[in-house]
Amino acid sequence: MWTYGIQLWGPAKISNTNRIQRFQSKTLRAITKAPFYVPIQPDLT
Repeated sequence: MWTYGIQLWGPAKISNTNRIQRFQSKTLRAITKAPFYVPIQPDLT
């Protein structure tokens, strides 16, 4: 759904595209129940 109007967002302000990106990220984290931050685990092999 978001990519449907991608051509319309090309000339949009950066602040507006950032707002959409934040909303999309929050929504996807809520849907997948992913944590906000996942620390990088060092490779111990």
